[in-house]
Amino acid sequence: MSKKVKKLKNRAIYSLLILTSTTTGFSGQMQRYLKGLEIWLNKWRLKITPHKCSFNIYRGNVPNLNELPNRTLTLFSEKIPVDKNPKYLGVTMDKSLNYSFHTNQIKTKCNKLLNILKCLSYKSWALDTEQQLVVYKALIRSCMEYAPPVLLQSKNNVEMLQIIQNKALRIIYKEHSRSSSEPLHKRANLETMKVRLETLEGKYWARCKDSGNELINSLNRNH
Repeated sequence: MSKKVKKLKNRAIYSLLILTSTTTGFSGQMQRYLKGLEIWLNKWRLKITPHKCSFNIYRGNVPNLNELPNRTLTLFSEKIPVDKNPKYLGVTMDKSLNYSFHTNQIKTKCNKLLNILKCLSYKSWALDTEQQLVVYKALIRSCMEYAPPVLLQSKNNVEMLQIIQNKALRIIYKEHSRSSSEPLHKRANLETMKVRLETLEGKYWARCKDSGNELINSLNRNH
């Protein structure tokens, strides 16, 4: 097997979305697709590890995945595990599709990074406020800017991220934890996270429109 084929085998990501009104037909549809995938993989001498794959069902009136009939899927006679929170292109999915689980992961990561900002702010060799703002934008805010259309799905997500930005500004300007965040935003010349995410989302859809891809353009029109 060539090096290119081996590289493809190790890095390939397969994803499939099936829209169905009933869960009873889901297993059959998926299993037929997986059988076709096996044939295609064998044809091109590629390999995939079934236990490293996962599947989930997103449907509002299904109370529990474990209660679904015939929910077992197999690939090369090996069961594919169910993952309630799979990660796809850096975004962690959840059953409700409001991405609160993903936002909580960002919150945990950013709260840890705030400790770095505290060290840069309160030590004897502390950086000035402008330098700390640069660190905040590069190290912390950048984590909260990935996939804006996803984060804007829920008001709670945006509020959670705004709290992190408020904490960062209070650390930088050495303000009390209960001090108003509005004057700090003006002082730092920063927009709120809602405005920031909406701006980034607008730029994303503009780039999609310029791509000339008809499928993307149809999504853009619906958006």
